[in-house]
Amino acid sequence: MLKIIKRNEINDEKWNDFIEHSSFPCIYAKTWFLDIVSANWKAIVYFKNDDYQVVMPIPIRTQLGFIKYIAQPTYCQLLGIFSKKKINKDGEFIEFFNRNFKEIIQYQFNVTQSFEATKLYYTHVLSLDDSFETLKKGFSNVRLKNIKVAEKYNWKIAQSTDIKSIINLFKINHEYRIGKVNEATYQLLEQLFAEAHRRGCVELYVAISPITNQIEAGSMFWKDCNRLIYQFCAASKLGQRKEARSLIMQEVIKKYANQPILLDFETTNEDGFRLWNSSYGGQELYFPVYEQVRVSVFISTLKTIWRWLK
Repeated sequence: MLKIIKRNEINDEKWNDFIEHSSFPCIYAKTWFLDIVSANWKAIVYFKNDDYQVVMPIPIRTQLGFIKYIAQPTYCQLLGIFSKKKINKDGEFIEFFNRNFKEIIQYQFNVTQSFEATKLYYTHVLSLDDSFETLKKGFSNVRLKNIKVAEKYNWKIAQSTDIKSIINLFKINHEYRIGKVNEATYQLLEQLFAEAHRRGCVELYVAISPITNQIEAGSMFWKDCNRLIYQFCAASKLGQRKEARSLIMQEVIKKYANQPILLDFETTNEDGFRLWNSSYGGQELYFPVYEQVRVSVFISTLKTIWRWLK
C-alpha cells in the first residue's frame, strides 16, 4: 500500500542508506539536500515490515501561505522513483502521484524510469572505470584542440572552497546572456555548497592564470554515491578564450580514471551545452518529465514565472 508521509516522519539514516543502495543512488534525493532546496518536501512510500521498499520524494512549494504546488527544485535535476531492486510499481506511483497532487508545475524523474511523459529531457554520462588514455580517445577533435589551447596557456588547476569567486565570475561574465538571476538563487547555491563541503560531497576546481595570478574559471561537482555531477561553472573572458574549463574537465577525468565513478554532465536542453558535454564522449540518456496540463489560473501564472526564473 502506498502512503504519503511528511518530512518529520522520515528516518534520515534509513532513508539516506536506502537512496545510496537504490538502483539510482543520487545526492538529490538525500534528506539534507532536499531540506535545503525544498524545505516542505514529502514522500510517497511503499513500506514492507516498516522498511522502505520504494520511495518518491515530492518537493512542495507554498505561496501566500496556503497555496501549495510541486515544481522541480533549483540545483536538483532529477528525482523520481527509487527502489533497491526492480519492483513493477512505477505506474502505480505515477497514478497515485497524479491523483493526490493536483497542482504540478514540473517533476523530473530519473533515467531509470521509462513511461509516456509530457516531455523528455536528457543528460550525458561518462563511466570513468577505464584508463585516462582510453577515455581521452572519446574526446572530440574540437575538444582536444581546445585543451591544447588551455595547456599552452599553462593554467594552474587547483581545488578550492571559494564558491563566491565563481558565483561572481558567473554574474559578471554569464548572467547577461540569461537575464538577471535572483540573488536568492546564488545564496541557495552557497548554502548547498557549505553543507555539501561539511559532508565531503562537493569538489570545486579553479583555474589560476599565470599572468594575472587570479582565479579566471571554476567548475563545481557534487560527489556522492560514486557519482560526480557537473553542477556549476563560470569563467572570465580570459578563462573562456583560453579554454580553462576544458582543461579543468580533463583534469577531473584524469583524476578519477580507472575508478567506478560515473561523471554526469547534467546537460540542459540547449544545443550549446549539449555539444560541449557530448564532446567528452559521454553517453546521452533521456529521462521523463511530467507537467500537469490542467492547473488553476494562479498556478498557470506561477508556472510562467517559474520558467522565467529558471
